[in-house]
Amino acid sequence: SIFLPNSIGIGRYDQDLTHSVPVQVMDRLYAETGFGLKFRSRKRTLGFAAMYRYGNYAFDQFGDNISFRILSDW
Repeated sequence: SIFLPNSIGIGRYDQDLTHSVPVQVMDRLYAETGFGLKFRSRKRTLGFAAMYRYGNYAFDQFGDNISFRILSDW
């Protein structure tokens, strides 16, 4: 089946929390959308998607905004 994934988000970061990894503040709207294919059987789902990031967190180069994802339901 064909699907059109879309991810959007906005958040607030509390500076008082301690983390062992750096956390990016996302106080502006983050958005990405894409195109994908899912293959289903009776027990498993496997999919592939190409996503494009746009909006406030987009990079300058077109190719830097494209990502590929593998989706699975094991």
